[in-house]
Amino acid sequence: MIKLNYLNAYLLSLTFKSIILSLSIYFFTIYFLYLIIAQLFGKTIFEIRGNCLIVRSYLYILTKADTFDINEIKNIRIEETNSSNYWGFAGFRFYSKVYQLTFKYKNKTIQFGDVLYKSDLIKIQTLIDNRI
Repeated sequence: MIKLNYLNAYLLSLTFKSIILSLSIYFFTIYFLYLIIAQLFGKTIFEIRGNCLIVRSYLYILTKADTFDINEIKNIRIEETNSSNYWGFAGFRFYSKVYQLTFKYKNKTIQFGDVLYKSDLIKIQTLIDNRI
């Protein structure tokens, strides 16, 4: 009973700002842990079935699938972009070259594949070009 009284006193002493701050810290922590786990253990599968390009992302039981009609894909290309990261307290900036598969789909620019090798992106591009 004494522990419960301490818990009630603690919960009553919290202000609205402290509750919002602690909840936001918890949610950001969970979100960033999810991103790290997705980078380490997740996988992405590119599948061409019929006239559809299907991009599936798996992370254990969480699945996300994007489907693109190949006939509506326009201006497919591989773009080289610079990815930058800040390192250290002084803010040193390192650039690395990243290749992305980019195309227009229903008046939107779609980009993906920044963690793939350029040779894999070329294979995906030629498979899509052969279907168009």
